[in-house]
Amino acid sequence: MGSWQNSVSKSPRRRATLRTGCLVKVNEQEVALFRFGNVVYAISEHCPHSGGPLHIGDIESLPDQSLCVRCPYHGWKFNLVTGRCHHPKTRQDLSAMVFPVKVNPQNGELDIGFSEFNPFYFTTPLA
Repeated sequence: MGSWQNSVSKSPRRRATLRTGCLVKVNEQEVALFRFGNVVYAISEHCPHSGGPLHIGDIESLPDQSLCVRCPYHGWKFNLVTGRCHHPKTRQDLSAMVFPVKVNPQNGELDIGFSEFNPFYFTTPLA
């Protein structure tokens, strides 16, 4: 997991009972957010297999009690904690990027951690 020093705050308002995700753009990246119970998960929006929109995928609980998001395009499953591909078993070499999330209990704002800021923030536009 990444460091919290490079975090960006987002505050989506979602009901705890929804099992679908929310798409946000943070640090110049599209990130799919999922809430399951009192835990919020963040994973890269695009499926590593074929680029499917993970935020509209379903959350599934696997027999080992881990949670996955199922890509709506081809049904590939990615662990919401590790990003590792669980299905198909022959493609466990693929992973989706996951990001640590902290929830502020007072106002519900989210901090999503990144290992570094996008270089876009440090470029100077040419005149």
